[in-house]
Amino acid sequence: MVNRINKAASRNNPAFWLFVSFFSSAFILLLWVTNDKTIKNIIFLLLGMVFVVVILRFPLMGIAIIVASTPIVELLPQVSFISSALIPIGGITLFALILYERHRSTARWSVSSLEVIAVLYILWVFFSNPSASFYGNDRSWILTFAQLLLLMWMARRFVRSEEDHQLIMLIVTLGILLSAIVAVQEVGLGIGLVQRAAGLSEGANTAARYFVYGIILLSYLQSRLYDQPVKRFLTLAGIVLLTLASITTGSRSGFLLLGLSFFFLTQRFLVGRQRSITLWLTLGMGFFWVLTQASGTILDPAHILDAVLSGSDTVGARYDFWRAGLAMWLDHPIAGIGIGRFRNYLLPYWQSYRPIIAWTPHNTYVQVLSETGAVGFILFMTLLSTVLINFRSGIKILPKNLSDIQWTWSIVLIVLLVGSMTKTDLLDKFFWFLMGISVNTYDSQQGAVDAVFRRDVGQAYVERQDENYRK
Repeated sequence: MVNRINKAASRNNPAFWLFVSFFSSAFILLLWVTNDKTIKNIIFLLLGMVFVVVILRFPLMGIAIIVASTPIVELLPQVSFISSALIPIGGITLFALILYERHRSTARWSVSSLEVIAVLYILWVFFSNPSASFYGNDRSWILTFAQLLLLMWMARRFVRSEEDHQLIMLIVTLGILLSAIVAVQEVGLGIGLVQRAAGLSEGANTAARYFVYGIILLSYLQSRLYDQPVKRFLTLAGIVLLTLASITTGSRSGFLLLGLSFFFLTQRFLVGRQRSITLWLTLGMGFFWVLTQASGTILDPAHILDAVLSGSDTVGARYDFWRAGLAMWLDHPIAGIGIGRFRNYLLPYWQSYRPIIAWTPHNTYVQVLSETGAVGFILFMTLLSTVLINFRSGIKILPKNLSDIQWTWSIVLIVLLVGSMTKTDLLDKFFWFLMGISVNTYDSQQGAVDAVFRRDVGQAYVERQDENYRK
């Protein structure tokens, strides 16, 4: 219902979007040309007010902005007294969503098994080491988990129609494309061995993963643009841009995830579709170009395999981090060392001749095992298993259009989980959003059920009337 209201509002109020576009562009241009900190803070405040108006009018955009924040984190302003500008955005989004809920379906709120498991995991994080959960080195972990749990709940509760999902995908992809443009500008179209592009994200590995997520989302969106050749061309151009950007990051894990995503896309969007030939050519030529560019560099598949087998360079350093994490767990098998305490314990457990180049385990699963112990690890793996089962069930039982959506989100999740073997993604907002999406409900599905119910009731009424007439 909200989606219909939003679409009607957007059609009937072009002046609103003209206002938003004009002032947003003007403020961004002023940010670009000014170096005065005070003026920048004022501009950020005014730009924030524009976003508040947009979120209050279209609250799902608030969720999309939160999910899309990681690849464009460099654009987010630092807000005094709070750790991130995302906190007020999340609060405004929640307020707007609850306000709009009065216009949506009257389905009763319920708690899923996934949410119960997530709460149990967060409670274990707290009770296993309250001090670590509250007083982390750079954050209050328990408060961060509470925010992520809220994001998961909002995704499950409020993103409910096919159009809702497509809106989220579109905005997230736009943020990723913006970061990709910056990445390509940083190092050009080749592989930079001296400089690795990070776009607007915090690092090259993070950027590479989100560029792959963007390719997956754009592949779905182009499959829905059957009769809109201009938009379809733009989505294909976006896929090309993201492919180029992924190579500029010089990320070996990102390179492998790109191949993995290509494999999954062939299973759904490139098989049995007469209009998929263009996407086949785009993805195929892009992947061939990547392989060509990778030849003889650190992204060469032969070089990657050798690094994995021999444990050379940063691959070997990751092995050292993992060994240290496993040793921490063996000494603290039940409760772990405490969330976020890996860096505090690393020095005594470092047994390598290599210097320490980072202070995280570079592996989400090793992080969970070492910091929350066997109990936390079991709860976390149960959480992941439940999410994957939910996606699998949705893909099987939902109508084709909704099943394609669940398939797309599940590909992103699988790529994220595989990528988590070389990166700590426990606090990744996209990860918690995807968990919520795996159990959310669909207005369109419920509408179909209601229509069948009304049809059956109406048919029964007619039959009773005929029977009474015959009597």
